[in-house]
Amino acid sequence: MFAALAVRDFRYLWWGTALGHVGFWAYIIAQGWLAWELTNSATFVGLVTTISGLPGLLLMLPGGVMADRWDRRFMLVTSNGVQMVGGIALAALIWAGALEPWQLLALVVVIASSAAVNLPARQSLGPQLVGPSMISDAVALSAVSFNGSRVLGPAVAGVLIALVGLNGCFVFIAGCFVLATALTIPIGPDRARNTHSRQQSVLENFVDGLHYVRDEPVVRGSILVAASQNSTGMIYSQLMPVFAGAVLGVGGGGLGALMTAVGVGSTIGAFGAALFTTLPRRGLVTLATGVGYGAGVLGFALAPSIEVAIAALVALGLMQAISTVSNQTILNLATPDELRGRAMSVFMTTWNLAPLSGLPAGWLADQIGAPMTVAVSGAVLTVTMILASAGLAHVRDFRDAQYARGYRVTTPAIPR
Repeated sequence: MFAALAVRDFRYLWWGTALGHVGFWAYIIAQGWLAWELTNSATFVGLVTTISGLPGLLLMLPGGVMADRWDRRFMLVTSNGVQMVGGIALAALIWAGALEPWQLLALVVVIASSAAVNLPARQSLGPQLVGPSMISDAVALSAVSFNGSRVLGPAVAGVLIALVGLNGCFVFIAGCFVLATALTIPIGPDRARNTHSRQQSVLENFVDGLHYVRDEPVVRGSILVAASQNSTGMIYSQLMPVFAGAVLGVGGGGLGALMTAVGVGSTIGAFGAALFTTLPRRGLVTLATGVGYGAGVLGFALAPSIEVAIAALVALGLMQAISTVSNQTILNLATPDELRGRAMSVFMTTWNLAPLSGLPAGWLADQIGAPMTVAVSGAVLTVTMILASAGLAHVRDFRDAQYARGYRVTTPAIPR
């Protein structure tokens, strides 16, 4: 599990990623609570969430092309710097008492745009640094840092909001991105540069990446699973400020506790997935835990108390992490390095389906209530994962043994 950390450059990347993720999850908590405090409107909370997803839809795929052509380290340093500036700007506006809803929306767009460039470079750089023999280790360790930060980030954000206010929380967020940048700089530039794709034009790179995703059934199925989970499964997270403020009545500190519960379950699930870097039926595990994820969302929506809600969130976080880690490992095993940035950008574009559902989910929550809205999303996700288990045979029957040294034994030719 920890073999990839023996690689110096990956170790720097991992620690920088971990700190960046802590800042990211603290930002999610602070952004949602700030939107709620500014307007006391579930619709506006949903609007902020939706706006944060639009840059990803527009920039994630071009970001994948960039990651396959440019120095991935440089992309990380630059995008981390933009997120740092965004955090400082929010802190200053809150401190001055001058923040307006439109300003929050504008800064959300800036921060989300930098994240859309950051993610394909970060997700494709790890496997590049460790080589094909440790891809599973690298993906699992990245999931551990991502989900572990879901424990630390929300917990710290909740404490900071209660003790020093939202402006202090955003200063902390900016500091996390400063440290993430400092740890990324020592990565050897020659290790982070990808020159395979420069033999073609940018447009040819873009089209070839889409062709590969379309024509490789395992990759296509893996992305469909991610799209299903992200379009319906994350509505509970988008409406968490509403649950904390209006349904459970636990305030900003309670919001941090609820998000931390998800992080605890996700960390346990990520460690569990990391312990089994080779699975005989990885595809079946991906889909079965996807069904469990949907059931957990439904359980949270119907929870009668904060204690039951926290237990349901731990369970759904565990199921979500195992399914996501296994699914992402499938994608990395099935994709050669020269196409990984583009394949991962398509995969991560599905993450932006979650924010896009924020506005309709927020509006629906104002009409029928947040619990009923989340209950519907959990039921839809459960049914969808059951249908995927029957219909996506290439994913369901995926076995690690079909792949040699981290790459597909017979990689299809890239269509021209």
